[in-house]
This record gives sequence, C-alpha cells and structure tokens, in this order.
Amino acid sequence: MKRVVFYVLCIFYVSMMFCACTSDPKKTALKELERRKIPFTEQKFLEKAYEGDIGAITQFIIAGINKEARTAEDGYNAAMIAAHAGHTEIVKLLLDSGLNVNALDNTGVTALMRAAVNGHTDCVKVLLEKGADANLKAEGQKGMTALMFAATTGQTDVVRLLLEKGANPDIRSTDGNQALMFAQLSGNPGTVALLTSAASNINTPNDKSINALHIAIKRHEREQAAILIAKGANVNASDNTGFTALMLACQEGDAATAKLLLERGAMINARHKVNGRSITPLMIAAMKGHESVVRLLMNNNVDATVNDEQGCDAAVYARHNGFEYIARIIEGRD
Repeated sequence: MKRVVFYVLCIFYVSMMFCACTSDPKKTALKELERRKIPFTEQKFLEKAYEGDIGAITQFIIAGINKEARTAEDGYNAAMIAAHAGHTEIVKLLLDSGLNVNALDNTGVTALMRAAVNGHTDCVKVLLEKGADANLKAEGQKGMTALMFAATTGQTDVVRLLLEKGANPDIRSTDGNQALMFAQLSGNPGTVALLTSAASNINTPNDKSINALHIAIKRHEREQAAILIAKGANVNASDNTGFTALMLACQEGDAATAKLLLERGAMINARHKVNGRSITPLMIAAMKGHESVVRLLMNNNVDATVNDEQGCDAAVYARHNGFEYIARIIEGRD
C-alpha cells in the first residue's frame, strides 16, 4: 500500500512540474527556441528579424528578449532591420510589443525611411498607421526625410502613399534639395511627375542655386524639362555659376529643350562671365559645335555680333575649337 501511495505521489509531482513548466510562457518559448537550436541572444534576435522568421521573433519576445537591442556598428533595432527587408508582419509584431516607431539609428534614420527607400509599400503603410512621423529628418543623412529616400530610388507607390499621409514635399535637405530633386536623380518619370505636382514651388533652388529645371537639362531628361517648363518653371533663373537654363541646353546640345525655353521667354542674348569673359548662349553652342542649337538660335534672331571683353564673337569661339562650319553658319555663309 505504501508503495502504491509513493508512486501516486511521484506521478502527481511530475505532473505538477510539467504543468508548472508548460504554464510558464517564458519557459515554453525558451524551450521552443532550444528545440530549434536558436541561441537566446540579442544578435540572433536581430538576425531572425532580417530573415523574416516571425515564429522565432514571437518566441524571443515571449521569452523576454531585450527588444531594444541594437547592432553594434549602426545602431539598427529589430524593427529597422525588418522594415529594411520588407517583413511587414514582423514590423507590426515588434511595434505592438512596445518598440518606438520613430526610433533612430546612429545616423538618424528610422524604420519608415528604411522601408521607403526599398519600396516596401505595405510596410510603410503599417508604420504610418502605427504613428511613424513622415517628416522626420535624418540629420546624419543630410536631413533627408522618408519622402526623399523614396524619391531617390524612384519608389512611386511609396511616394504617393507618403504624400497622401501628409509627407511635406517642400522640406529641404541640409544642402537645400527637395524631394523633387532627389526624384530626378532616380530617373523615374512617375515619381518626378508626382512630386512636380505636389511641390508648392518647382523653382526653389538648392544651396548651389540649382533648381529642378537645371537638373533636368543637365541630365538630358527632356520629358522632365518639358513638364517643368509647362508647369511654369522660371526659364531665366541662373545657377551658382551664372548659367541659365538656355545656356545649359546650349552646352548640352539639346535643341528641343532650347526651343521650348525660347518659346517661354528665355533670354536669348543673356550673358554670363567665365574667366573674365562675358559669353552668350550662342557662344556656348558655337564652342561646343552643336549645329542644331546654333541654327535654332540663328532662326530666332539671336544677336550674332555680340563680342566678349576680348573682342571675340560666337564665330571666333567656333573657329577656336575647330568648328569652321559652325562659324560659317553664324556668319550667314552656310
């Protein structure tokens, strides 16, 4: 009888121990991680966020991992890492567990910025719903916003979503660039069109007095230039070197854009001083040998007799650079 009682007590004890273990969520989570041979470390927690292993992340959180853990070098937390990789459900789980949606890494970049630059629209949506500030500036990244990051890589859907949720397209980075200018660097016409419409002033220059129209012409983006001109871009604004949009078009040999600029009132005889010499759009086109632009200017009553401080006219500039046929066009002999 005593032996039976002993066995009953042993079974009861083991059962109680099992229940105690299984009723403790932390212990259960740790056992699950152990079963999967996943070390309970902050480094592994961050790795699993990048891999998109939502099961492991769930167990880490239940087991009491330090959710604020960061990478040593860049200061990324798990939400930033998951957002960068586009793991929307993990981002949501981490934010629901208490992570700050507007936390910054070592350069001031947020999870929203990381999702935006990589085009993870669903992730961006969740972050915004959870209170992410679309207008925060990453001070260690020239004061760029999430909208600028998305614009840089031509993420049109993300740009549209951010604008709908209140992102300000007129904010300037520390070097004076707006989101529109970053979009131009991406070469994505859809992104450029969105931000051209959204910007309150497409003529706003950066710290080098370069505006969106100047950038479009320098990058040979004729469609962009045409859209900007049609929307009222200032065709006579000059950059920090004194070049107007027409001068840039003449320099690049872009007759189509030069024609649009002239139709919108670009000053055909504007002068710009380079190395002590005041040069005109015609002189610029002549020295570069851009025949189509030279003919366009000549057909629009440009003053071909203008001289610089050394007494040189456009024909002289053409001959100096080996373009005799251009000089003959300017002199009316071809």
